[in-house]
This record gives sequence, C-alpha cells and structure tokens, in this order.
Amino acid sequence: MTNMKHSSCTLSRILFVSAGILVGAVAPALAYNPPRASSADLVSMLNSQLAPTTRPAYYMDANSGKRFLLDRTGPHALLQFEGDEEVFALRSSNGPRGDQFYRTDTGRVFLRVTNLGNVIIFPLGDRHGAPTSLDAASNAIIPPPHPANFDVALKDVQSRIASSLGSQPKINISSDLKDYADWTMEAVQTTSSGISLAQNYGGVKIEEISFRLGEGSAASLKDDHLRITIAPADGFAGRPSSEAIAKTITKRG
Repeated sequence: MTNMKHSSCTLSRILFVSAGILVGAVAPALAYNPPRASSADLVSMLNSQLAPTTRPAYYMDANSGKRFLLDRTGPHALLQFEGDEEVFALRSSNGPRGDQFYRTDTGRVFLRVTNLGNVIIFPLGDRHGAPTSLDAASNAIIPPPHPANFDVALKDVQSRIASSLGSQPKINISSDLKDYADWTMEAVQTTSSGISLAQNYGGVKIEEISFRLGEGSAASLKDDHLRITIAPADGFAGRPSSEAIAKTITKRG
C-alpha cells in the first residue's frame, strides 16, 4: 500500500514537471509577436494584388499627375497618355530581381514593372523615373478608326505639320496603302507628333514626306525627304513612334 502511494506521488510529480515544461515551451510561442509590415510593404503588397498582369488599367504618374492607360493583352504592351493621340507599342525584356522593362522602338526604357507589381514610368528625358499608382480598370486599346473622309483628315494633319515646320511639305502616300486607311492615317498623325517633338531640338527642314507599305516599321531622312514605312499587320508596332521619327529627323543617338 505504501509502495502504491509512493508510486502515485512520483507519477504526479513527473506529470506536473512535464506539464510545466510543456507550458514553458508553448507560452513563449504564444507570446511571440511577428514584426508588422511597413506602410511601403503594405502598399507594394496591395498593388501586386490589384495590378493586372494582362487586364488593361489606368495608372497615375505621381510626379506629373498625368494618367496613362497600360494594355498588356497583346504581343506588345500598349501605352497611351490620357488626352493624347499616340499609342506607344513597347517591347518587354526581363531584368534583375524579376523586374520587367518596357522599351520604345528607340530602345529607351519607358516603363519598369517590379516583381511586386509596382509600375515606374520614365517620361522622355527623365532617367530617374516616377512612381505610379493604380487608378482604375479599363478596356483594351482598340485599333484606330477608319477615317470618314481620308482626304479631309489628311489636310487637317498637313496643316498641323505646316504649322510646326513653317512651310508645307509635299506628302506622298503609296497606292498599296489604300486598303489600310486607318493605320495609314494613324501613322500620318504620329509623324506629325514626331516632327513637333523634333522642333524641341532645333530647326527642322523637311520638304517631302513619303509613306509606303513594308514588312516592318522604319523611318529615314535624306535630302530633306522623310520616308516612313508602315506594316499594318503589326498594329501600333507597325509604324515608327513619334520619338523614333524625332530621333531620325534630328539624327540623335
């Protein structure tokens, strides 16, 4: 009987000590508070969850306050500033840490999308870039409309070009572009923007502008004759951007 009591007592002590060890091991774990995420981390996490990888959306440039539409549903990322005619076709390449870089047809980095989904924009002349915020979902960028009257639309763009140059250049459009009036007019408008941009770098002299059909986009200038090649099958990537045209005219880079 005495042995039974002694055994019971010993067992109780073992259980008590074991329970104490168990409580001591668990208690600190329950009391551990993981570090709280910073505001910047929370914003990055939120943007990565909300920022669409393929769904078009508007973003806001934090520095300028301008909105732009980014559409990554096609073979080229398309970017259009709100209120502007031109649509930039950007080519994607992978960078360090899983970032993606989007470049214009001049090779200039226009956008950087981090592995967290944050979008940084690099306006022309800004090497540091500006952070952006997701503003609103949107529909995809659609092809340009077919002009109701091509000749009237062309005369309107011609007057804009004449205003930029101070003179009226001759404009030639090859007959094989007649079936691509929508993309041809879009290229004419983009060329007008390129000429206007080129004026920022000095005097521009152009006496003739020719548009022709080709297998890829191209721009060249010789003897004051600007030649633009259009590949309608490539969509917005099938004509030179205004930056590429301005670079060709001013022979920069």
